[in-house]
Order: sequence, then C-alpha cells, then structure tokens
Amino acid sequence: MFSKRVTNIIAFIALVVLLSPMAVLAANPDPFGLDSSATTLGINTNTYEGSLQAKVVGIVMWAMGFIGLIAIVVMLIGGVTWMTAGGNDEKVKKGRMWIINGAIGLVIALLAYGIAIFVESTTVDLLADPDAAGYNF
Repeated sequence: MFSKRVTNIIAFIALVVLLSPMAVLAANPDPFGLDSSATTLGINTNTYEGSLQAKVVGIVMWAMGFIGLIAIVVMLIGGVTWMTAGGNDEKVKKGRMWIINGAIGLVIALLAYGIAIFVESTTVDLLADPDAAGYNF
C-alpha cells in the first residue's frame, strides 16, 4: 500500500515536471522589443542559441536539474519515513539513510552543475578566440 502510493506520487511529480515547460515555451521571447534596441545600440545579441554546443549544454543543465529534483524527493521520502516511524528504531534509521543519501545526491548534482557551467564558459571563450588559448582550429 505504501509503495503504491509513493509510486503514484513520484509519477505525478514526474508528469508535472515533464509537462510544465510547455507553458513556458509559449511566452513571447522579446515582449518589449529590447533585442531591436540592443542591435540599434550596437550590442551583440547572439548568444549561441542555435549552436550544437548550446543545445548540449541545455540538455546537461536540464539533466542536472532533474537529478537535483530526484535528490530532493528522496530527502522528502526519508523525512516522511522518519516522521511516520512511530518510535520504530528501524524505520528511523531507514528514514535517516534516505535523507543522507538524498543530501549526498544533491551535493553531487550541484557540483556537476557547477562543473558543466565552468566547462561551458571555458569552451565559449575558446571558440570565441582560439588564438588566445594557443589552439589553432
């Protein structure tokens, strides 16, 4: 009974997470015309949106965010297990381990996210000016 309820909750959360970006994609990307104003002022508005690198980085960022969400859900399951232990030491230990494992997963996800941002910014600088790094593409 408990596992079926947890499975339904996780399935509901996954469904919400997967369907929520659809509403965001319907937004107007430039509602105030700032891109045309920036172009008039001579500011470059090209942000590598169409490149393969930007798409790969976007996928990696989404994956890290999803892993972080899973880690938070694991911590919440551990908290619920601990709170509903009712004095049972085995359930308290089980809940504590869920929380610890979720926290470790969250730290790993945050570190991976930071590493991905660092690699992305380094490769953008390298692609923008390869001679500065000593490489000749």
